[in-house]
Amino acid sequence: MQGRIHKAIRRAVPVQTFISPASPDPPDTANPARVRKALRGEGLQSQLHVGPADDIFEREADEVAEAVLRMPDENRMDPGTADQKQEHRQSNGFPAPRPSVLRRKSPPPPGPAEEQPYYSDLREDVRRDLSGRSSSPGAELRKKLLEIVEAIEAADAQGKSRKDLAEIAKAVREFVSAMAGFKPEFRLAEWSQAGFDYTTARYQLVLSPSLAEHIAARLALLGLAGQADEMRVFAKRTGVGRWPLEEQSGYYEVITSTAAESIDLSSAAALTASSDRIFKALALVMQGISKLNLEEAGADLQKMRSIFSSADEGSLGFFSIGLYLEALVVHLKRLHTALQQILQKRMDDAISEVQTTGTSAALDKAEALLKDIQVQALTDIRGAGKASLFVGALAPEVTRSTFRKKGGTHEEFFGAGKGPRVKIEYYDVRQETGKEKQLTLQRICQIRQDQIKFVREIYGLETREPKAKREGEENKALLAQALGGEKFRLDSIDDWRKFLAAKYDRMVGQQKLSASEAFLRILDLLSRYLKAFTISTPFNIDDYGRNLLTAPLPRALTGQIIHDCGVYALRIVYMLSLISERLRLKIRFVFFPDHVGLILAGDSVPTVIAHNNEITPLPESAQLKSLAAETRTTFFREDYVTLDELKKLWDSKTRDDRIPGPKDYDQFILELAGSYFLSHVTMPGAAKDIPASAYAEAKGEAGIKGALWRQYRALLSRELFSAETKKSSSDIYQLHLQYLKMLEDYKAFHNSILLPFWNVAAHKLWQEYRERLLSPEAPNSAAYRQSAKDYREKLLALASPVEEAYQRLLSIKKEMGDLLSTHRPSPVASKRIVQGGRSSLLFEYYWRQDLIKHLKNLDQGRDIRPPFSSREGFLIPMD
Repeated sequence: MQGRIHKAIRRAVPVQTFISPASPDPPDTANPARVRKALRGEGLQSQLHVGPADDIFEREADEVAEAVLRMPDENRMDPGTADQKQEHRQSNGFPAPRPSVLRRKSPPPPGPAEEQPYYSDLREDVRRDLSGRSSSPGAELRKKLLEIVEAIEAADAQGKSRKDLAEIAKAVREFVSAMAGFKPEFRLAEWSQAGFDYTTARYQLVLSPSLAEHIAARLALLGLAGQADEMRVFAKRTGVGRWPLEEQSGYYEVITSTAAESIDLSSAAALTASSDRIFKALALVMQGISKLNLEEAGADLQKMRSIFSSADEGSLGFFSIGLYLEALVVHLKRLHTALQQILQKRMDDAISEVQTTGTSAALDKAEALLKDIQVQALTDIRGAGKASLFVGALAPEVTRSTFRKKGGTHEEFFGAGKGPRVKIEYYDVRQETGKEKQLTLQRICQIRQDQIKFVREIYGLETREPKAKREGEENKALLAQALGGEKFRLDSIDDWRKFLAAKYDRMVGQQKLSASEAFLRILDLLSRYLKAFTISTPFNIDDYGRNLLTAPLPRALTGQIIHDCGVYALRIVYMLSLISERLRLKIRFVFFPDHVGLILAGDSVPTVIAHNNEITPLPESAQLKSLAAETRTTFFREDYVTLDELKKLWDSKTRDDRIPGPKDYDQFILELAGSYFLSHVTMPGAAKDIPASAYAEAKGEAGIKGALWRQYRALLSRELFSAETKKSSSDIYQLHLQYLKMLEDYKAFHNSILLPFWNVAAHKLWQEYRERLLSPEAPNSAAYRQSAKDYREKLLALASPVEEAYQRLLSIKKEMGDLLSTHRPSPVASKRIVQGGRSSLLFEYYWRQDLIKHLKNLDQGRDIRPPFSSREGFLIPMD
């Protein structure tokens, strides 16, 4: 289920686009200066949009793509000529043709090197390939080739020394020299008539093109670049009828497959060797991309995608320069996915070590690996032309799922098919398959950075920031106290429930904080944990199977546990249940189209709205508002009005008389919660309290979980839409899907339009005018007034497309309100309806408030530094 979409979270590195104009740096695959800038949030770039075609081309694309995918791999030439050549090949002792791109086996499970030797499939493939040439000349050369392959495998499996590499290099040189003198007898006249080159023919007698590419790739991964190039010569000369791009793509396919599928998690040394191999493969693939004219390739890719719009990424082969680029981009994503699997093992080991010994050596190694990953991810690849490719904008799949006609399962990303899985359902009853969730590499790195920081703080390992250090030391003592000496399991809601209650009691009892201040700090800690270690799914997790408070849930590639809105609401209630008893909180589930949220309220604490991993306390009074600023929580803005002030604004707005329903305090709170879920839109809603007695008398953790699960299941029967929306013949069939689309539309606006403006264009403009606007002469000088005028005009021009797109979103939301109020029969079954026009008073997007405030301050000449002036004010992508 979808989460709240209103809040632009701070403290993120800037978002960049896939292909960007060239920078003045030399054409390097990973320029260190640019990497350091990226890690600091600098070095911003403008964008080049490459978009998909309209759906009108899908049918044609499917037909053409199917025809292309049926094309043979080797003989892409006139069929008659190809058949004639093949006849001559076989008559002279050549084996039957093999695929030009090697398809590797599934990787073996992790294990000791002697039990799971690396790349055993290469030796088998070589023997199989050479046995097919047993009757042809060149037996001694093939024997030398087998010896080279075995030496490569030995160097990989046992660790490569300088001596090993020198011997392999020597063997390759000897093989190349021997090949130069290899001159078997042929029926040259017949071969010439068939169109075969003599050099090509004699190389084909010794090895196939796919085998030559494979060996070249393995040599490159060993660092023997010169020998790899020599072997690639054979791949080109033996590749009869193969396209140049096909030869190159096959080489990089083998490099990627070899590195990504050879991960060994059995020991620390194996982890290091696996990651080193992947980093080497990344460098090679990035080098391949750097040789391309990315402007030309990007334009060609856009053209190809307009034709083959429905084909999966990388599935069309490489018959054009754009699709070749796409294939290399797929390799980059595969390699970064493999690195994240290694990083997850490092994180698991680190958390286990912290829990057991309280030391951070393993966590330090995980952080070092993450920094190495960031160097590769947060960099630009300069092409041969004027454009560059920002690796961080690439978005690999982060969930692993099985999709079926009516739903499917989310599965554990790690563990080779083993581990937790959970059933999922589609919101659209007509849907027959789904797509995996994707995140950019830049965002994945930020999540991992937040995870490491949080682990240090929660286990008392933070030493760099005084405030975090004090907090960590307190947490460390409380963890032992709350769990009776047992290990605190970071993914256990039972341990979190005990720890949060102990922390609250300490703040109120020993530190003498008020209930409100202690509660705010608890919520801040819980919110940061949920943001770092959970991720929302775009599908509905089955609510009628296992108890989602007891069932283990799978993790995504980011190491985050997969939730939907219902899981979030349930788990937040459970983790706060001991504190709820102390504060006598009123717990209320709120329902909106395809979404469940949560409201918590109490006599001595602020009202809290929770949508997914966003937990937002609302200030009840000016005193509480001041308290929030003192505790430095992340929930409040300086100009945030209190709940009482919001209620007065809401009361002053006349309701839409076309929409029936009460105008009481419960309606006000429901509309407020609705605004934080999907703002400015009219929609049906409902709320249902969970009485404290529902679980207060339950015995033990299992009893409370069972009681909460039964209450939650009973609440799910509430219908928000009328029976008319369930009729396939109706013009409002499955109306609830329109609300999901609004959420997705805003997400696309936020990530594709707002972020490039805020983090890139506006930031760059501010950097250009900063010194003039912040000069000592400002704000009274004529120079300041002129600079401010110029800056304002340029900023408004940059913001104009953002505002236009935002207003288009608002117009769609208004149309939904008109539909709900005028359609007959009514689409709504709920007694309460959130009125978009009235609830819009309660909420405005923070980025928009910030921009308006900045323009006002600019006119007044005070406090003019905008939030997008530095990394701390940057917006982050919506997941």
